Amino acid sequence: DLDARKGAAMSDPVNHPAHYGSADDPYEAIKVIEAWGLGFNLGNAVKYAARAGKKPGADALTDLRKGRWYFDREIARLEREAKAAKKPIEVAPAKEAHAVVASRPHVSDSGDRGWLVTCSCGRIFRGDNKDGAVCYFETHVADHTGIGRPE
Repeated sequence: DLDARKGAAMSDPVNHPAHYGSADDPYEAIKVIEAWGLGFNLGNAVKYAARAGKKPGADALTDLRKGRWYFDREIARLEREAKAAKKPIEVAPAKEAHAVVASRPHVSDSGDRGWLVTCSCGRIFRGDNKDGAVCYFETHVADHTGIGRPE
């Protein structure tokens, strides 16, 4: 009978263990994680929060601590990325003292995001990203020094 097959499918230990969801809780963690595009760390944090205390033999506190561990890991990853974004670009100085003296992300008054590179001569170059700003800087150096220009 159809109800018996549905019941068996809901308790499948591989594809659908009881702690994954039920008729009164249709939101399986994996479906939410994929729909929201959460990635590994945030996905695991949400998974542990959603299933906290529902898996046989596991208490809610342990599951929530596991979720917190993944949240902390994601926070640390984002902090490392933010710190790395503030590091100046390493560019060898060119002739005539054209060198990068500052490099940083930038948000304009209109909300556009980009990257700024400042040359030792005072010129500022803006790109949509770090590579774009460096490309403008390198063109500037080539224009003034001939370095990087084809023969």
